[in-house]
Amino acid sequence: MATPLVTLDMTRQHETNVRVPDGAHAPVGQLVKLRAYPAVDDRGAAAPNADTLYTMVWLDVSSGPWVFSIPGMGDRLYIMPMLSGFNEVFFVAGSRATGGDAQEYVVTGPGWSDALPEGVTQVESPTALVWILGRVYCSGPEDYEAVHDLQDQFFCVPVSAYGRPYTPPGAVDETFDMEKASANRSMICRWTSSSAISPSC
Repeated sequence: MATPLVTLDMTRQHETNVRVPDGAHAPVGQLVKLRAYPAVDDRGAAAPNADTLYTMVWLDVSSGPWVFSIPGMGDRLYIMPMLSGFNEVFFVAGSRATGGDAQEYVVTGPGWSDALPEGVTQVESPTALVWILGRVYCSGPEDYEAVHDLQDQFFCVPVSAYGRPYTPPGAVDETFDMEKASANRSMICRWTSSSAISPSC
């Protein structure tokens, strides 16, 4: 069934079709850092967390790996699941799974075999499309500033730019109708919610 591929790519297009990051969108390779709890009418996910601040990034590893860096999180609860184009989690970094120390991962696509930087952990994605759908625990609005500081220490760069400043370029597809895409995605989600399929809605 191709539904997960279609819905996930629709989500990617909707969230990355911008030139520069804004509150809930960013180009491929640039982090989306939500600075507040989701609003009650937020439809970005079926049931967005009410006690975390989302920290996300979309990657295309078809032309080369990307390095994803997690700062030292201490005792702060967090989770950074990596999803494939099939909407399946293939790796999870988090306070319980990998601990609170600083970590660096290099996400490679199918069949990658070239040399990689020393000191990073390779994570192999089964697809070229990768969605890191991270969340950082936040105890309330009074905790926003501390979480924002942690969010700003995450970074993501292609392995070819590892160790130097790099900002992935943004591009806008003017033919992509953001409002229509949201409506179509909602229709697909309503249809699949009554079936055995569970896309990323």
